[in-house]
Amino acid sequence: MDFASIAIKGKASMGNLVTKYPVKKITFKSAGKSTLSGRKIWYDDVLKRLNVDERGVYLGEFESDDKILMVFEDGSYELSNFDLSNHFDDKMIRIEKFHPEHVYAAIHRDGKTGAYYVKRFVFDDIPLGKRVKFINEEAGSKLILLTNNPEPVVKIRQLKGKSQVEEILEQPLNEIIDVKKIKAQGNRLSFHNVQEVEALTQEIDLAQQDNAQEQQEEPETTAQPENKTQDIPLEITNPEDVQIDDDGQIGLF
Repeated sequence: MDFASIAIKGKASMGNLVTKYPVKKITFKSAGKSTLSGRKIWYDDVLKRLNVDERGVYLGEFESDDKILMVFEDGSYELSNFDLSNHFDDKMIRIEKFHPEHVYAAIHRDGKTGAYYVKRFVFDDIPLGKRVKFINEEAGSKLILLTNNPEPVVKIRQLKGKSQVEEILEQPLNEIIDVKKIKAQGNRLSFHNVQEVEALTQEIDLAQQDNAQEQQEEPETTAQPENKTQDIPLEITNPEDVQIDDDGQIGLF
């Protein structure tokens, strides 16, 4: 039985008959999505806690099954619920609402070869509290840059050739690699000696992006026509009983 199919009635109502047969057992199958409005959550970077008092960074509006994405400086990530009692790690470098379909780009340095790699991926929906590496687990590997911009561009300072001539170029990361699995190593950022990488594109405010999408999806309300008084025609069904005087007034009797 789906409770959503039952019409809402007064509290004095007996309710609907579940079945005309004897009931042996009733078990809970699943919880539907809440029809109540979501809960707006902020993150206070000083206290390292969530709140609903508009302190800190606005993370967005959360429904019952929404999660929070946390990324750490060692190139790992974790998912959390939005319980206000949660405390967050000081080594966290990113916190935002988890969007399973949103594409991120990361640049990391391989600890064994020293080469710089770039990858584009979506974060997997892992169990809450489980921390997973999304860069090479080789000792010495390092996360250099992570961005949620869908069209990221970076500035690369590198040394070319045997003479190690310095070169600075702007590189769109989407031209280097397509979206792959999160465990993929990625493609080489450059085959030259990379000295420095800097992001040129801004981060996306996912909370504001959600608000904009919700406003676009809201149906437009059509203006209701103004109530106009209508002339109701008077039909005389007994003209022989109606008397009209010299002034045009109708006499009822």
